[in-house]
Amino acid sequence: MLSRGESFITLQGTPPESLLDMVAELAGRPAPDAEPPRPDGRAVATAFYEPSTRTRLGFHIAARALGLDVMPLDVAASSVSKGESLTDTVRVLADYGIAALVLRHPDPESMAVATAAGSCPVINAGNGAGEHPVQTLIDLAMIHRRFGRLTGLNITMTGDILHSRTIHGLIMALSLYDNRVTLVSDPALRLPADLGGLAVRRYAPRLEETDSLTRSILKTTDILYMTRVQTERGSENRPIILTEQVQQALNQDAIVLHPMPRTVELPEWFDSDPRAAYLRRNHVGLTVMTFVLETVLGGKNEND
Repeated sequence: MLSRGESFITLQGTPPESLLDMVAELAGRPAPDAEPPRPDGRAVATAFYEPSTRTRLGFHIAARALGLDVMPLDVAASSVSKGESLTDTVRVLADYGIAALVLRHPDPESMAVATAAGSCPVINAGNGAGEHPVQTLIDLAMIHRRFGRLTGLNITMTGDILHSRTIHGLIMALSLYDNRVTLVSDPALRLPADLGGLAVRRYAPRLEETDSLTRSILKTTDILYMTRVQTERGSENRPIILTEQVQQALNQDAIVLHPMPRTVELPEWFDSDPRAAYLRRNHVGLTVMTFVLETVLGGKNEND
C-alpha cells in the first residue's frame, strides 16, 4: 500500500476506492516541472541488483525534480561483490541518513529483508518474479487515461506470465474490479499456481488461460499487454509475437501496452500504429515515480 511516510512494497491491501482515486489523480497529472527546485536537503539512495533503464533513471530524475539528492549504489563496485549481505548494505545506507531507498533485487523476499534491516522507507522497484508496484501504477494510470475507468474492460496479457512481475501486480490490481482477463502464453509459462488460485477466486470465471492469440480474442480486446520471455530467469520458451495478422485482427479501439524492454515480441514497425500506447510509458512513468517519492517521503522536508 502506498502511504505517507511508509515503505511502498505492494499495492495489495489497498481499498479499491482508494486505488481508483489515486490512479485517477495520476492519470490527470502533468509531467513534473523541469525547473530545478530549491534543494530539499534530503537524499534518496537507489540500489539496483538487476539491470534497469527506465525505473532506475526515472527515479533519479523524479528525485531531482523534488530537489532531492540521489545516491546511486554501484552494486558491482560495492562490497556486494565481496559477499556483503543485503541486510548489511541497507544498514550502511540507513546509517548514512538517506530518506528513502529505491531497491530492485532478484530475491522475492528482498523487500522484507530490506525493511527489517533499515530505518528508512523502502520502495519496491522489482523483487524478482514477485511484484513491481510502481510499474503497476504506471499501467493503471495509462489505462485510466485512455478509458476513464478501471472496470468493464477486456485485458489480454501475453508472454512470460510465469515470471513477469508486472503481469502479477497488474492482475492483482485488476482483480479489485469487474474485468475479463485472458492470459496467452506457452503452457510452461502460465500463471504461478498460488497467484492463479487467488486471481481465479477473485475473478471466478473471468480469468482464462490459453496458448493461442486468436482472432476472437483480439477483436474483443481493449488492452493488449505484452511482455518478453525472460531468459535471465531461465525461460527458453516461445514468445507471443505481434505479427501483421495480430495487428489486423486487433480491436481498432484497443491500446497496446508493454512494460519494456522489448525484444522480438513487439516489433518497432508497430510504433506508428495509433494503438501503440506503450510509447507514452516514459512520460507517465515520471509522473508516477515523482508521486511515489513525494508520498513516501511525506512531502517537503519539514526541517528545511
